[in-house]
Amino acid sequence: MVKYTAIESGFALACSGSDLLELHWRNNGIVADFIDPENDDRLWRVVFDDVDFIRVLDEFYLSTEEHPLDKEGLVPQNFAYLVEGSRFYRSQSDMLPTTLPKARHYRFVTGWTCLDVISMLEPKFEISAKSSRSVDTA
Repeated sequence: MVKYTAIESGFALACSGSDLLELHWRNNGIVADFIDPENDDRLWRVVFDDVDFIRVLDEFYLSTEEHPLDKEGLVPQNFAYLVEGSRFYRSQSDMLPTTLPKARHYRFVTGWTCLDVISMLEPKFEISAKSSRSVDTA
């Protein structure tokens, strides 16, 4: 059973109209910008200061990865989740729980491109102006 726990991101709940726009590496972390479907002038930004694994995947393939009856906790139009028992997490090395015991799986769902992140740190959420899209990668 894959258990989803919704995370409050502070973003509008129209995630099915969103998409991953850009993904940047920053030191050991990432910055991911998502389209805000309700406001063309701003972006939803997810920042991880440190990541261990990431995966970018089309929503269609993500939705077919596990049987629909083996999922609990999905909330319509929710963008961010903490995920337990996913195939993505289980497909990592058997040593993951031993070497990174605090690592958790986070999933960001849009209508097109979705992002999976395994990290020991929680994500930070920001709303950014689209005009300030350049990301400091230092």
